[in-house]
Amino acid sequence: MKMKEIIDKYVITTDANDKLEELVNLLKKYNVKASNYKVEYLHGKVNIRVIKGNVILNLANLDLIELENILKNSKELYSKFRIEFHNVPSTENIVEKIERINLPYSEIHVYKDRVKIKTSNGFTFEDTPDLEATYYLSSVLDKVKPFNIGRIRKVKDMYALVLLKRYGIRDLDLIERILEMDYKIEDNNIIIKELGIIINEKGIIKDNVLINKKEMYELLKRVKR
Repeated sequence: MKMKEIIDKYVITTDANDKLEELVNLLKKYNVKASNYKVEYLHGKVNIRVIKGNVILNLANLDLIELENILKNSKELYSKFRIEFHNVPSTENIVEKIERINLPYSEIHVYKDRVKIKTSNGFTFEDTPDLEATYYLSSVLDKVKPFNIGRIRKVKDMYALVLLKRYGIRDLDLIERILEMDYKIEDNNIIIKELGIIINEKGIIKDNVLINKKEMYELLKRVKR
């Protein structure tokens, strides 16, 4: 049966009284500051939001061993951004990378294999933890209106990547294939000279006729790399 226990500085929702002492000792060992003092320990799994400086550890569905592994490797950090680490330790490395990037105030969610960023002016995108693509993307964001860019990757022309994403071409492999072509950007139109294609807000245009992404992909396949 689920119940609430107030122990030390924690309000614990639990169904396992026999493990509470072990849990509380673990939290005290690492001087854990729980957001709103709330901790859940249900079905052998812990859910807790831990305050580490001004960043948050958002820890969910962890057993006590997994919880300790993250807590012992987490640092108390401070950032000009709002950062949450999801089931990964808070580390100086990732915060230092973020701080070096010229972004407006942003909400940043760090996962094991990805980083999701939402800027205060309305861009959202997802990068790998090395944040290399974000670094280069930041230099072109002022050229377009904010939108949900989705997954990003470092390519030779980040402005073209953003335009293609805005025009509905979301697949990163397809974008890289387009950027291998002889193309140019004029008035925010991407013109692929080899194929006689123009990509803009209206769509993909060939010989004044709209074509779909599959038809464009078939044309791309015919071009030797």
